[in-house]
Amino acid sequence: FENYKDSIPAITKVAEEHPWDFGPKEVIRHQRNLGLREHLFKCCDLSSRHDALIVLEDDLAVSPRFYAFALEAYGFYQHHENIAGISLYHHAYNETAQFPFVPLSEGSDVYFMQYASSWGQMFTHSQWALFRQWYNTKTHAEDQQSQRLPPNIRFWPESSWKKHFIDYMVAQDLYFVFPRVSFTTVFGDTGTHIRVRETFLQVPLWYGKRSY
Repeated sequence: FENYKDSIPAITKVAEEHPWDFGPKEVIRHQRNLGLREHLFKCCDLSSRHDALIVLEDDLAVSPRFYAFALEAYGFYQHHENIAGISLYHHAYNETAQFPFVPLSEGSDVYFMQYASSWGQMFTHSQWALFRQWYNTKTHAEDQQSQRLPPNIRFWPESSWKKHFIDYMVAQDLYFVFPRVSFTTVFGDTGTHIRVRETFLQVPLWYGKRSY
């Protein structure tokens, strides 16, 4: 926001007055626009105070079943050392190949990719802490010279947290858990990081009740 400081009172008012009946609510107000990467890092660093943390940005819609899946996935994967995070979003499009994506169906509820989820994701306390430890020791030269990433991801802007997390997973041989049905979808409206309205990343939401 160009007039970010002028917008703070109105933004704070909306956040503070919005009803929340599901537990304690804390409104954290920053005095400047942090940018995408730093803002995401600040949010996920709150995992140090909790067992796990779910990230939902303001351009998402969620299924009413998202929390039930998140609880089951947390219970199953919290101690798996090769899991770096859990997605609530199902990818139907390969952003690197730019083709539709359909994971091989073999009867399971999830699949695994060395690709970070940014449209609804969950990190346990230890998953995020290990990434932060790796990120904080990486040098700028290593950042610029990393050949682990596909070319399109390598040239994503420095404001992207996602490319650093993908680099981390490839370097450490870790995986993100993705559901075969989606509990979140992204609007794709124009904004700071989307210049033209896009709909190809929108996916159907899962509303069915089930155990996984």
